[in-house]
Amino acid sequence: MILDDTLSESALIEQAQAGQVEALARLLNPYRESIFRLAYRVCGRPDDAEDLAQDALVRIIHGLPKYRGGCEFRTWVYRVALHSCLSGRTRSRETAPLPESLETADPGPGPETLAIQSDLRRQVEKEIQRLPRAYRAAVLLRLTDELSYAEIAETLEIPVATALTRVHRGMKRLRARLQPWLDEGGQP
Repeated sequence: MILDDTLSESALIEQAQAGQVEALARLLNPYRESIFRLAYRVCGRPDDAEDLAQDALVRIIHGLPKYRGGCEFRTWVYRVALHSCLSGRTRSRETAPLPESLETADPGPGPETLAIQSDLRRQVEKEIQRLPRAYRAAVLLRLTDELSYAEIAETLEIPVATALTRVHRGMKRLRARLQPWLDEGGQP
């Protein structure tokens, strides 16, 4: 069956739920990269991230018949992927690099500035990984994906006030852990 290019997301969802493979592919293809980035932030290694992303996609496909539209499809996909990645995460001492949007950019930094920025980025990555799981998930969704508190709440299936609290407390812990490092000019 050839699908119409103008089908809405809801029509694609219905067709995918009915077992149409082409509709399923068109529905999930826009999310593949985001799911991989999420998995990479959770585990920190490309090979593990690829495995986690594939597992997440399988869970999304198996869960699709149960999707009833109670929330935006994007939010539902993200929620399933996040839960899948967090539950399947391989424990690693390596940390995921932060996306470029969180890196400090200096148009013409000297070697000393570059070294300090690199050290700071590594320290922030390390401290994010040390956060309790609930805070880490909320902070990552806020900082790297720039989700609103309402979107974070919907993704994590928690009240908005709880999402706000988790982000606030997670950021407060990050600041407290990074302050001594910053006070000593880049030394822990």
